[in-house]
Amino acid sequence: MKEQLSKGWKLRGYGLGAKTQRAFCIIFLIVGTLFKLSPLETEYMGIDVGAVFLFSSAMFPAQLVMSLNMSQMVQASPYKKKLQTSIPAKMTTAGVMIMLGWSIFLQVISCMISGKNFADQGVKLLMTGMWAFVILLFTGVCYKFFVVSMIVMYIFIFGAGMPLEIGLHFFIPKGFIHPLVAIVADIVLVLTGGVIQYGLMKLFYKFPLSKAAFGAAAKRGMNA
Repeated sequence: MKEQLSKGWKLRGYGLGAKTQRAFCIIFLIVGTLFKLSPLETEYMGIDVGAVFLFSSAMFPAQLVMSLNMSQMVQASPYKKKLQTSIPAKMTTAGVMIMLGWSIFLQVISCMISGKNFADQGVKLLMTGMWAFVILLFTGVCYKFFVVSMIVMYIFIFGAGMPLEIGLHFFIPKGFIHPLVAIVADIVLVLTGGVIQYGLMKLFYKFPLSKAAFGAAAKRGMNA
């Protein structure tokens, strides 16, 4: 796993629109961090905006690696399948796990700023892991079926995710779920999501990449 992560990290610099993707990654990371640290209410219609931005930032390095598959040189490479399955899956899972740790740390700092009791944040922490799980499933299919996966993602967020989070906050009393229990559950959700993501990437491997997933850079193509 370490070898593939190292290889993916080195190859990301050769992806389509590398500078633009890095800029977006940094922007998402900064915006997510600011939302998590804000003493104001940072949830919109039950959605933890900060967490969604942070987990989304973890997608960009793997997206750069995935875009390499539009190169004719890569198409003839023995690494072709790994560059569409195991390498981006492991990169995204590792990135989301790091962002989970960062999100939890920011939640602690946010509680200190706002005066909230961190012991009462179990439900919020659990939902953070659920959003991480959803992002991982999304990345398992979005590079093949970008438009459809975006539609499904929005339907889930506003049709299922939002009512679920509101329902958990309404029916489960504060402090009922211990933060440590929630954090362990979050780790399990990320690892499970990573395995399912890898399975989805292998399942849809033979389907063509969606140019819509890579923006204008994909239209210019790669001649290397």
